[in-house]
Amino acid sequence: MSIQMAGAVYCPLSPTDPIDRLQKLIEQTNSRTVLVHSLTQHSLPYSTLGINIEDVLKIDCQLSIFDEECLSCVHVTPDNLAYVIFTSGSTGTPKAAAVVSRVRLWNLYGPAETTLDSTYYLTNVSDFTLSKIPIGKRLPNYDCLVLDEMLQPTVIDQEGELYIGGVGVFAGYLNRDDLSAKALVEIDGQLFYRSGDLVRIDSNGLIYHNGRKDYQVKLRGQRIELREIEHCLLCTGISACVVTKWGDDHLVAYVQGSNMNEEELYNHCCSRLPPFMVPSIFILLDKFPLNSNGKIDRKRLPTPDFSMMAKVDDFDSKPTTDLEERLISIFSRAFHVEQPNLNMSFTRLGGTSLDAVLAVTLIRQQLYSNFHFGFLLAHPSVRELARALEPLIAVNQETPATLSSSQAFEFLPRYEEFSIVVLRWLGAHVDDDVKIAHIIPILRYPSNLLKIERGVSTFGYVMLAPFEITNEGDCSLDYISLGSGTNLANRCTLMPGTRLSCNTIIGNLTRVTKETASDAAAVWLGIPAQRMPFT
Repeated sequence: MSIQMAGAVYCPLSPTDPIDRLQKLIEQTNSRTVLVHSLTQHSLPYSTLGINIEDVLKIDCQLSIFDEECLSCVHVTPDNLAYVIFTSGSTGTPKAAAVVSRVRLWNLYGPAETTLDSTYYLTNVSDFTLSKIPIGKRLPNYDCLVLDEMLQPTVIDQEGELYIGGVGVFAGYLNRDDLSAKALVEIDGQLFYRSGDLVRIDSNGLIYHNGRKDYQVKLRGQRIELREIEHCLLCTGISACVVTKWGDDHLVAYVQGSNMNEEELYNHCCSRLPPFMVPSIFILLDKFPLNSNGKIDRKRLPTPDFSMMAKVDDFDSKPTTDLEERLISIFSRAFHVEQPNLNMSFTRLGGTSLDAVLAVTLIRQQLYSNFHFGFLLAHPSVRELARALEPLIAVNQETPATLSSSQAFEFLPRYEEFSIVVLRWLGAHVDDDVKIAHIIPILRYPSNLLKIERGVSTFGYVMLAPFEITNEGDCSLDYISLGSGTNLANRCTLMPGTRLSCNTIIGNLTRVTKETASDAAAVWLGIPAQRMPFT
């Protein structure tokens, strides 16, 4: 993708080919340069210019403004060459097959209740000049209806709620018949899901998303029901609250009540909600503004003052050491806050997991080369981190580290640390001391339905099935819970509804279902899983 963005053409070369063959292929393509890494840089012909891609990972190897402007001027059309690949030639000379740039970008839409994707739209260059790109037309074996409040079809360009039917519609919310009854409606003998999304259909039959009917929002790719956060806050004894989304990075909670402060409300939410659902700011009000009908007037709620996140008007919020000053500079760069509050965690500053990776990289480069990802999680504010780092730096008498290209990968967090952070960020319940060999197959499972207790270990390519089609043709979603000390072997599969007790062992290629259950530690093997007569 980067090669195409630069207006160049990609051609793969095999480092196992003889140098003479590589020389002929490079000459045939008229390549100006070859991208290599530490394991392949010595495989090139002597006269070939090679660039080590590991240098790109160096933190100080960034594009200048001039470079970015040049890059933005590169115009790539579908008729440009995308890549060249060699096939065997009957004359003894390999043939170079040139392929034009047909890298298609699809806009897919669909909630989890309809198995994620229900509509599709193939974008083109002209779409990016539009204010809104359509979510397209229904996928095969799906039905999409746009209905008004009386469940009557809307006319062209009239706004209505999107109802989705077809093979992917879920069976209902587990043990929540009340919610299922509200979400599912039968129309002409077919079950439809009420999406809550407001849409319109144009004269070409394309569907456009106009917003939400309820108070559901999307923040950093996560679908969030604001009512859930409000319900959590109401459990503190406050009389009323409203949670809204501001910009792209923040949730703001407006609270009416007495004998509560921002820190108490924040700690309450942290103990009950996943990190991405915890509001960045809590605004305490004596009373809410009301409209003529006596309801809360959301348009008259005060604008949040995000400078409070960087407030330095008292001694406790001012840096007192050189280390705090340097960490403020790192936090400012990593988490995009001009003057971060010393006592505020990076999550409250609006930081994402990718921002945290950058912070770890900068700390390793500038302050302490042995710094690891878990240390930032344990000490998430500038002041906490400074107090924890100071004795370590003093003992080791370290100077700022200098990066070399071969060290670039070392500045990323350990794989298992990063996996745990990502899963927690997506809403999964994950305890400490969890080791995950490959996170990608696990990410396909709805994270908010996943619970992993302390000491769980997974080996290669463990698969958590995101849904299951029942014999009746329904799509079933359910929780997966892994008890402490559980071990999952290579390429085993866990179906929705799996509950494994502590110290359970699942063997290679074993398929586990919700029927696989025991109250004590056991070893399971086979398809379907069978309990072995040993532990």
